[in-house]
Amino acid sequence: MVNRNPNKSTEIQVPVQSLAAVQMNQWDENIVPNWLKLEPITTQLGKARNWTPKSPGDTIALKFFMERIQKEQLGFIFDDGAEVKQMDQDGYFFQPRKGR
Repeated sequence: MVNRNPNKSTEIQVPVQSLAAVQMNQWDENIVPNWLKLEPITTQLGKARNWTPKSPGDTIALKFFMERIQKEQLGFIFDDGAEVKQMDQDGYFFQPRKGR
């Protein structure tokens, strides 16, 4: 485990043990610099694995569709080349992403 924000870790008053500590730039998702939004979010690792079907024809939970839609509306792109489209009030599907 890497502690990516040692400054914040000291504020929470809980001992944190990690293999390494590196202070990294961090942003609220609403103010991420545009140059960084151009880097696709990988869907192979971490939480983003929930935001894409495991195989063609599979579906994902509504909660994950909603999380992914929020990211797309903020301008983020994903490495799977797809974007979410709404079919009806609570039905969603993936379609190929149009050029940026």
